[in-house]
Amino acid sequence: MADPAPPPEPIKPNPPPLTQTIFEHRTEVAALVKDIGAAADPYTSNRERHYRAVANGRARIAALMIWATVGIVGDPVIVTGFLVYRGTVSGDAYTFVVGTVLGSPIAFMAEHIAPNLVTVEDADS
Repeated sequence: MADPAPPPEPIKPNPPPLTQTIFEHRTEVAALVKDIGAAADPYTSNRERHYRAVANGRARIAALMIWATVGIVGDPVIVTGFLVYRGTVSGDAYTFVVGTVLGSPIAFMAEHIAPNLVTVEDADS
């Protein structure tokens, strides 16, 4: 005898779309989002503090670099100026030192640093 046919499977209803489910449970979803925000708050505030500390550190390092540059550039100029005043060194040597000491860093900054600071926009925009 032939095997009996299996019974048909019951038809499963299609679940509602996600937006409809969220809309129906909007109070629970809002509470969940609020809880997630409260749980993530310590991490985001730590990250903001970290970014502020890094920015302050960079500003301090930049100020230190400026003062170091002023010291490195200023010392030979001051010493040579004093020697010219005493008559030990000629004025030509003083002009050479000033031109070399000040010209080299300015040329370096113009070639390597200044192009990174200035953004040139296209003529089309």
